[in-house]
Amino acid sequence: ADTTKVDQLSHLKTNKPGFLMKIALDVLGGDLAPMINIEGAIDYLHEGGDVAAELILIGDEKVINSALQPYTYNNSKVQVFHTTEVVGMHEKPSRIFKEKPDSSLVKSIQLVKDGKANAAVSAGNTGALLTSSLFLIGKIPGIRRPAFAPFIPTSKGGFILCDAGANADSKPLHLVQFALMAGAYMEHLENRPNPRVALLNIGSEENKGNELTYETNQLLRKLDGPNLNYCGMIEGLQVFENSVDVIVCDGFTGNILLKTCEGLFDMIQNFLKEEINKDPIRLAGAILA
Repeated sequence: ADTTKVDQLSHLKTNKPGFLMKIALDVLGGDLAPMINIEGAIDYLHEGGDVAAELILIGDEKVINSALQPYTYNNSKVQVFHTTEVVGMHEKPSRIFKEKPDSSLVKSIQLVKDGKANAAVSAGNTGALLTSSLFLIGKIPGIRRPAFAPFIPTSKGGFILCDAGANADSKPLHLVQFALMAGAYMEHLENRPNPRVALLNIGSEENKGNELTYETNQLLRKLDGPNLNYCGMIEGLQVFENSVDVIVCDGFTGNILLKTCEGLFDMIQNFLKEEINKDPIRLAGAILA
């Protein structure tokens, strides 16, 4: 159970005839809530076309209904679930599921546990989302730790980074399981059969790295085959080369990589804005572009 393909994810396929995916959205979670979450929900409904999905908007009923008023959307695909509590971004996450059981974040996860929703989405307190999910829903059988697996877009598609911060300290077996889960997820998310998996390291050579990467690499080499398409180790400068579909690392390393990328993108964006605003001709060109 520890090293076989994570077939438990197969029940999440949505192409079954008559299947209606129900997604619970924590409307009050995140720095820009609730309006940014409402806007995202409406965009999803408009861009989804005939997608067989229904949104359950969770939070203060009056706030949600007021925020929905300016929009036109398919009412049959939206439910409102009233809650009375909100989880702040800086609250201690470990006991949120007990101390704030009627919060929009906890209720979204509770609906998944109760079978009333198939997935929960929140832009709120990440630690609270992780711990509440872990205690209320639990883990996939055989999987020892959960992980964060964001999809990182690139010029020719994108890749999944796993783990991106759920586990600061990991063991080789945990990273192997992250590889299996992220690979299974990528198959469903992007319809990429046999996704290419790589291990993030300080170099691609077999003799580089620390004890964690060395032992993980050995385990992944043994698994390489029908259950895992392992491509070896890559270093940071190869991350955006579109050479792999999944990049595996411990949460400490992954979180640093993710936050560095975010900061770099912001810096480039601000730099371009400053340079464009220095010259009227550049500004005119930017407006036309």
